[in-house]
Amino acid sequence: MATIDSTAAASALILGSDGTAADSLTPVSRGAATADDAIVDLGASRQSRIRAGNLRDLVLLLSGAIEDVHRDAQSEDLQKAAHVKARRSVPELLGELAVDRGMSWSNIARLIGVSVGAIRKWRHDGSATPDNRLALGRLAAFLELVEGFAVTDPSGWLEMSLVSGYTVTAIDVYRAGYETLLLDYAGQRVTVENLLDHYDRDWRSKHRSDFEVFEADDGQLAIRSRPKDG
Repeated sequence: MATIDSTAAASALILGSDGTAADSLTPVSRGAATADDAIVDLGASRQSRIRAGNLRDLVLLLSGAIEDVHRDAQSEDLQKAAHVKARRSVPELLGELAVDRGMSWSNIARLIGVSVGAIRKWRHDGSATPDNRLALGRLAAFLELVEGFAVTDPSGWLEMSLVSGYTVTAIDVYRAGYETLLLDYAGQRVTVENLLDHYDRDWRSKHRSDFEVFEADDGQLAIRSRPKDG
């Protein structure tokens, strides 16, 4: 069988019977070429989007891992500082909290999870259990760490409402066991919304206050009913 020369065959398609270019030959559509180019471009951009998505997922995973390591380290720092503080006597710890920090006995009792009567008893005979002594040391250490984030009055900061119009305070969050997250909030590593979402995802509906503090005509602070939305 004779071998067909592909070049010759192509020439035969292009040239007419008289050896000149065939007038009837249809040129390649410019639109079709552009469409092919677009398909190639879209394919390349799709690969870039997939790669970008994979990198974004990796960054999110790494970010979450970093936050976990950070919180573990912060929790360990707080625990170590609490044990150092707990070397002091119970009356000394109470003195640091009440006298040096200006905390009320009722707030100390709330944060430790005991009655005011128990605090009063500890002041006189220092008979707190080891767990309660460590809890006092933890509170003292926590306030010291918060002060390190340029919070000049940590005990007053604990009493403040975290969001205007809502009743949740840092004391509530501390009592719920989110001390390290509170430290992140004090250090501006998390937003107040993120903090409260961890504390209670329904805080916007459950902890809204029906009252607000305002300055009366005589310059004194007073309380009034909060205007209804709408």
